[in-house]
Amino acid sequence: MSDLHEVSLVQFISVDNERRESERLNGVPDSYAQWPRDLLVRWRNALAQLRLVRSVTRHQGAEPPILAPELSWVDDRWFELTVDGDTGAAFYLLTPERN
Repeated sequence: MSDLHEVSLVQFISVDNERRESERLNGVPDSYAQWPRDLLVRWRNALAQLRLVRSVTRHQGAEPPILAPELSWVDDRWFELTVDGDTGAAFYLLTPERN
């Protein structure tokens, strides 16, 4: 799982750096809705992938690698394994953000 974590982390950092550069050039938008659509979609996908890999690692009984302090917010939300009582289907749901 560590290889998948590393790839997910590198992908997220790459897209996050694009976001930072966009904000440097265009200013920080008031909301996510004002980001360039392509960038927003790729950033959210990369973040969800990283959070999912970290969540699966925890569900397997291991701790994912420690993130750099500036990325500690990534773990403010995570995916929980849920099983549908009627169908028995298992799926992951993103938790609400911690306050």
